[in-house]
Amino acid sequence: MLAQITNNFHSRGRMHIPSPVKKTTTEIYKEYDEDMLKYTNLFVASMYNIICINDIVIGLITDSFSKVKKSALYKNLVKQKMNQVEKLIKSYEREVNRIVGNSSENYANANDAYYTRDLADSIERLRLSFKQQLDKQKVAHSNELSWLEIAHVMLKYAVDVRNHREKELNAKTRRGCVYFHMLNISKILISYKMIMENLHLGQVVNLNTPQNHAMMDRIDRLCTDGERLQNTINEMSQEV
Repeated sequence: MLAQITNNFHSRGRMHIPSPVKKTTTEIYKEYDEDMLKYTNLFVASMYNIICINDIVIGLITDSFSKVKKSALYKNLVKQKMNQVEKLIKSYEREVNRIVGNSSENYANANDAYYTRDLADSIERLRLSFKQQLDKQKVAHSNELSWLEIAHVMLKYAVDVRNHREKELNAKTRRGCVYFHMLNISKILISYKMIMENLHLGQVVNLNTPQNHAMMDRIDRLCTDGERLQNTINEMSQEV
């Protein structure tokens, strides 16, 4: 329904695969610990940035599903894929809880405050823009579809951000971050795309407008603003 409006991060050219160098387990973990110590600030900021955006996306998916389940859209393959997405979300949340451990409540509180203060209004404006364009084309269930679409757009964005943060950290460290794999929600995106493809609206509505691009650019700036991110991390730390 909506053409890609988020940035994609692609590698260019052929990847050079160096010959393997045999190292002991102790040497490998020593290198990893040294890298994480050297780049602690980048590591913490990247991890929190990914977890925060993923958490916001999951909240949007949950909100959109609660509305769709009350509508005629909730049937057949849409219903099946929604159930699949919900199972994948539960699996992801278990992985996150393993990472943050006893700090999970602090993360949740900090994320809620960050979303309410900095992002909620901009994301709602973009959703309403989607709904307005759907209404212009007299598309049925425009409210439910606008919720599905805003969650879809932010889900694609979250996957791009995680991939970008991983490449950013890998470029500086020798072994990257083992936790980044646990924060990958691309499987959720694959199943979510199946939901969107099986809505069978009977028409194509172009939501890829300059106005929507501008609003998504603003959301991107808010999500990756270093000062806002650091303030939220500090708030989270004060709760510990």
